[in-house]
Amino acid sequence: MRFKQTNIHMQTTELYLVWFFFCGNLFLINPLHAQTLAEANTSIQSGEYETALEILREIEDEEALLVHARLLIDIGRQFEAEELLQREESVQAITLRAEILIRLGQYNDAINLLDPAVEGENGPHAPARFWRGQAFDAIGRHSRARLDYQDFARAYQNGQITTAEDLMLAAQAMIELDRYQDANMLLQSALELDPESIPIRVVWADLFLEKYRPDEAETLLEEVLIRNPNHAYALVLRGYAALKKEHDLSLAQTYANRALEIYPNMPIALLLLSKIAIDTNYLDQASEYISLIAENGPQHLQALTLEAAIAYLRDDMERYSELEAEVLMISPNYAAFYHQIGEHAARVFRYEAALSLQQQAISLAANYWPAFISLGVAHSRMGNDEQARAFLQRAFDADPFNATAFYMVNLYEQTLENYIYLNDPIMSGLRYRFHQNEQAVLSRYIPDATRDVFQRYEERYNFTPEMPLSIEVFSDTETFAIRSVGLPIEGLQGVCFGHVVTSHSPSEGNFNWLLVLEHEMSHVFSLQRSNYRVPRWLTEGMAEYDTFLTDPRWQREEELSMVRALSNDSLISIADLTSAFTNSTDLNDVVVAYYQASLTVRFIATQWSYQHLLQMLDGYANEERTIEVLESVLERDISQFDDEFETWLRSELGSLTTLWEPDLFEFSDLEHFAENAESGDPDSLAAFGVSQVVNGHLELGTTTLQNVLSLDPNHSLANLALGKIAYEMRNLSDAETHLLTVLNTHESYTVHFLLGAIAKDSGRIEEAIEHFQHAATLYPRSPDPQRMLIELFDQQNNLAGAIAALEILVMLDENDFHSAFRYAQHLVREQDPQAFEATSWAAQVDPFSRDLHTLYGQVAHEQNNWQIAQRELELELAAGPRDRQQTLQLLLTTYQALQLTNQANEIELELQ
Repeated sequence: MRFKQTNIHMQTTELYLVWFFFCGNLFLINPLHAQTLAEANTSIQSGEYETALEILREIEDEEALLVHARLLIDIGRQFEAEELLQREESVQAITLRAEILIRLGQYNDAINLLDPAVEGENGPHAPARFWRGQAFDAIGRHSRARLDYQDFARAYQNGQITTAEDLMLAAQAMIELDRYQDANMLLQSALELDPESIPIRVVWADLFLEKYRPDEAETLLEEVLIRNPNHAYALVLRGYAALKKEHDLSLAQTYANRALEIYPNMPIALLLLSKIAIDTNYLDQASEYISLIAENGPQHLQALTLEAAIAYLRDDMERYSELEAEVLMISPNYAAFYHQIGEHAARVFRYEAALSLQQQAISLAANYWPAFISLGVAHSRMGNDEQARAFLQRAFDADPFNATAFYMVNLYEQTLENYIYLNDPIMSGLRYRFHQNEQAVLSRYIPDATRDVFQRYEERYNFTPEMPLSIEVFSDTETFAIRSVGLPIEGLQGVCFGHVVTSHSPSEGNFNWLLVLEHEMSHVFSLQRSNYRVPRWLTEGMAEYDTFLTDPRWQREEELSMVRALSNDSLISIADLTSAFTNSTDLNDVVVAYYQASLTVRFIATQWSYQHLLQMLDGYANEERTIEVLESVLERDISQFDDEFETWLRSELGSLTTLWEPDLFEFSDLEHFAENAESGDPDSLAAFGVSQVVNGHLELGTTTLQNVLSLDPNHSLANLALGKIAYEMRNLSDAETHLLTVLNTHESYTVHFLLGAIAKDSGRIEEAIEHFQHAATLYPRSPDPQRMLIELFDQQNNLAGAIAALEILVMLDENDFHSAFRYAQHLVREQDPQAFEATSWAAQVDPFSRDLHTLYGQVAHEQNNWQIAQRELELELAAGPRDRQQTLQLLLTTYQALQLTNQANEIELELQ
């Protein structure tokens, strides 16, 4: 539902405003021309632009000329439009010529052209006044621009604005005056007067996009594109909506490219593509997009800003300074320059630089609220809570509908009141933030672990990070996400900003908190040693490798993803590895990027040395790029490195590379596979059938796959897909037949696992065990077969089999508390000396478990590990032990061993 009368606008992007109507003007029109002109307008409304142009070329009256020019402008043929408009001296024609000049960055020329047009012989010409305001804004004369916009406010207040077109134009003026509630109301009224209007929908969608409602914008834009699928501006906005709503880079690029087919070199489409390219680390590609904008608009402020951002990220400060001077010469108060570059800097970990840039933005324009929000976030990431709070509060007061400001102000004003800061009792500069209800437990684990990790990394990196360093653990995922990224998004476990590490609390017992701490602490060292210039692939790869060095159990189990990459020739080049983290909409793709980054770092560490990794960090700190770092440290170019990595990876994967493990979602490009299927061969048809299924056309895909089997009954891909479909439909017999056919040609972990699941669901326990054991043999590092085997052995009361599978599982899944705890209990019963270590693994996942404290305390007590025994038994006592007397007895001997006389005396008194 579209919200009503709500403040919803934020001036963060400068999108083109391209629809203005020429109202209140009389034209002498030939009736025959009027009919033909109506046909042209109908063609324009439906996106049939060439048909409209053919019609308009045959009409010579003034209204047709203006419509003709307007269309040429809207499809990017400005110079043709300008030539056409030279014949006319009407205020409407002059306004269109000025719009063209503004698009080209010739703002002063536009103002000179508009000045006499603003007050025409027949009264004020509203579009001319609005565009003059836009030109004044572009050169930094904001007070002068507001005078033009305020005329619309007065006309609106005096009841002089009544038509849908005038209401839309007034709404745009209201936006420029920060009167967003009025703008929203005017657009709502305008659409009620003209329910079929495309321009009103587009302007309203633009407003929704900038005021944090991409869902509402998406609805309006879909309505536009149903009416006119070739509406270039709506297509670009739809791309922005995809980016803001779901961070779908691929869909955003698709819409931008569709717009460019209609409007070649459309600046706003190129801006969208260049921003995506910068954020995905394709800086050369971004430069190419920006150069296309510069060909027609050399003074385009946003294009110049993005070009400066690229120079800044490349540490080309000479070029950055040149562009900075050029932008400020055009618009001396253009605070968006520093704000946007600061946003790009923050995305590549340059948090201190981002803070400085946002400060520059505010010094340039004291009421540029987007920079206040970013500056508040930047201070928050540096651990400067009071400064963060102040800037965010000011931003929220000015724009209470900014989501980040709303959530973070609430965080500081309310949520964090329930948290406490603790300084480390031993290491100066370390501090911790815990929820007051969790402090008693977390303070017994986190500080000791942090000091241990810090000292180990200090030695490993031969580097001491700059302090202070804050470790902040939040009791719920929403608070953690807001503190980390400003919004309550899901999917995060830990985040590092160089001086601040944030994490979700382990109170739910579903992830390994120590692994997360070790991972994020690695980022502290790699970020700071590289002067915050380490690329994403290296800092993530080192964090994965560092945790592996600490505990080999912590490595990811993603080998099959590498098997598929090798078989599909889709291994990511080191030149593109950073982009793989950001240029993806699928969480699984991100996991694969993490895994390949970890393997890349392991490759460097084993084939060269860990010292070479540190030298690479130093190379980045010296502002070298990846190609230079590889050459200077490893003496390899990109191609050589990629080839050697692939050879090493094949050796590491060994027999796994012989498995047949296709990922059906690799066939998602339906158009591509449909085209290939025209050949009619079984392989192409099977790929097309899988693509149909993946894209939701289950019945059609199933038919296509069955047709493949009529040509080749043993076709592996068709049988695998049909087997999976049959299994999902619970047609177990057909599923088994198809999957067994696959095994006639290929060996496959996936197929054996599915056959095990089918046998299990059919009650054939021994057969299921056989398949799961075979699957585990084929892919030993997968935890899934072990889970299934434990369940089946438990059904058989086969304790030995269950424990054997459990022992393997706890080595593979470091996040499974229940399996680790059960395994520890077994070792305790067997009086196995490994019981202490197994119990510590369980504590890495759920340090809040009372039963864990009981078991861990007893084991530590038995092994005379008095410090651990004290911690666990005290925590058990605080949680309410099942057997208080027993716990007190154990605590008594623990205190006595630690010579804690006062505590021992208190226990003795209670036991009497």
